[in-house]
Amino acid sequence: MKDSYEQRIQNQFGAFCVKVLKNEARYIQREYARLRDQEKSLGELTASELEQTAVWDKHFMDEHVFDVQGLPVVVTGDLLADALAQLPEGKRDVILLSYFLGMTDREISEKLHIVHQTVSKRRLVTLNGRTSETYPGACDPGSRERRRGRPCRRGRSLSEVHPGSCHQAAEGRIREYIPVCR
Repeated sequence: MKDSYEQRIQNQFGAFCVKVLKNEARYIQREYARLRDQEKSLGELTASELEQTAVWDKHFMDEHVFDVQGLPVVVTGDLLADALAQLPEGKRDVILLSYFLGMTDREISEKLHIVHQTVSKRRLVTLNGRTSETYPGACDPGSRERRRGRPCRRGRSLSEVHPGSCHQAAEGRIREYIPVCR
């Protein structure tokens, strides 16, 4: 009797397992059918649907290359590149070599064939928005005050002396972005 009881239990358990597997197979088939109904092949998509799923690689789109003594310097960002482009070449070269290529003042002075102190003064003048590289209160060589024979007051920035100057706008924008680039 014991064998028949154990046999019946095994048969019941086997029937239960078969039922569970059949139900699971039905569930998987229904899930696949639901997914097939929701999915579309790429060939079935319209042009507007394809455009929505497309991803455009933006590398190199907003990169600008400046040439400094034969060295290419890549600047990312249209706003920063525009500000750098408005600077005089000497100031721009010092900023690019210093902040984008990580050169020291000595290396920059050797590269540009200028005095070591001129490098630090150009960088300081550019970042502070001063009017001249010679000393902080000097007037811009081509400015109205200089042509009229009147010296500018010491410590005044280019914006105070010559409002609306294109260099003032460029220097202000560079001052905003340079700390980010360090």
